[in-house]
Amino acid sequence: MLRFGIPPYRLPNSVLDQEIDDILSLGVELKTNQTMGRDYQIDTLKDQGFDAVYLSIGAMAAKPMGIPGDDAEGVMSAIKFLADVNWNETVDVGKRVIVVGGGFTAADAVRTARRVGATEVTMMYRRTRKEMTAAAHEIHECDVEGIKLELLTAPVSVKVENGRAVGLTSLRMELGEPDDSGRRRPVPVPGTEYFTPADTILMAIGQDVDVASLNEGDLGLHKRWGTIDVDESTMMTNLPGVFSGGDCVTGAATVVEGVGAGRLGAFAMNAWLNGADEAGIAAAIFQYKPEFFDIGAKAASAAPLHDMPVLDGDGRLEAFAKSGHGGDVDNDEAFKEVEVGFSEEEALEEAGRCLMCRCQAAGVCTLQKLSIECGAGTKVYLGKDAWK
Repeated sequence: MLRFGIPPYRLPNSVLDQEIDDILSLGVELKTNQTMGRDYQIDTLKDQGFDAVYLSIGAMAAKPMGIPGDDAEGVMSAIKFLADVNWNETVDVGKRVIVVGGGFTAADAVRTARRVGATEVTMMYRRTRKEMTAAAHEIHECDVEGIKLELLTAPVSVKVENGRAVGLTSLRMELGEPDDSGRRRPVPVPGTEYFTPADTILMAIGQDVDVASLNEGDLGLHKRWGTIDVDESTMMTNLPGVFSGGDCVTGAATVVEGVGAGRLGAFAMNAWLNGADEAGIAAAIFQYKPEFFDIGAKAASAAPLHDMPVLDGDGRLEAFAKSGHGGDVDNDEAFKEVEVGFSEEEALEEAGRCLMCRCQAAGVCTLQKLSIECGAGTKVYLGKDAWK
């Protein structure tokens, strides 16, 4: 995913190469072009002398829109589109591109479409900007790069002529009651269908775990709701010595969460290989999360958050106009890294300030109701015993 799922303007290949080289320098052996079920299976790894196995196959199977015409030429998954561009394939998406979705992949897809020659790029999302799962700064960068956000709309059908998609019929939505995610459920508004012409339609409405390879040989690996089932306290599957983590367990999440799961998985395997029981493995992967005042918060600076410096928006638009259809992303000005980094002074100030932590469960936390009932305040800690 790091190599072909994240565009170079966010993660340059040179940076990724250095990260991989650092890992290999530790003595790690890397085998590429290996597919589970074709080149190896869990039991064959055990036969080769591997006592512990960690499954981290991710969630790479793109969800289809499930509407008429979504299999026509000119309709493809955003993941495949990003992979083609990152692998320096020549990609011609035409001038008008629609991306359906509101997450990080959708944001990457619309911004990449601008970089390979599309001039009219639209992101369609069924809720409002507030409910989009992509980070606010990512959506802001979409605005800067001339991308249109079409909100409160859902696809109904792809219009196909001579076997190729020529546009998308959509339906206006309105927000109803919150669903299980805590976000207000989009409700169709009857009689509001409308048509948007497009040369290419990219689907970015989510990804599933491709468990087909895990079914090869039918070793009895337990799955749950399309993901690998593990003991949450040990990260072990129902197969002894076989652990798993990341997207293939939790469903599609972030790279950081996947890397973090891999780290804990290493702790779990090390404990198991050294004879630890279930309680010992659980203790090995337990993450101590200190209380706020235990981390020296009183000494933190109350300096304001610095916005990450980025390339000039007009300069980016000029580079887009000169760009072709991909083919050499490492040397294309349109794919130059957007975030240019802090100055030394800004970096030091950032490192010394209060992080202004926010709970990631905001919007779905059951404590909200209790906070209201108990009259909890909304003051913000500024450091040095100061509150606002």
